[in-house]
Amino acid sequence: MAQTSELDVLPLLEKIITANSPVSLAILVFAAVIWIAGGNLLISYHFRRVGNKRPRLFPFNNFNRFEWAVLLVLLLTVFASFLIALSINEK
Repeated sequence: MAQTSELDVLPLLEKIITANSPVSLAILVFAAVIWIAGGNLLISYHFRRVGNKRPRLFPFNNFNRFEWAVLLVLLLTVFASFLIALSINEK
């Protein structure tokens, strides 16, 4: 039987942090915060608009155009932030 090696997280995390510049890490943290906070605000706005008290239901069934636009802006902001962080890291 083949042995699987355990993934050692701390050296991997240290390698990721030391390989990137502090500015690119700050931009990546900014993108993660924007994605998590913006997504939570969008879903809570949607559930408040619909009047649904059960947040575990799949929310994308009846999004309106505004909510789809906000989701698209969130995606574009996060992808642009990742691209900026990668371009800063390459210099």
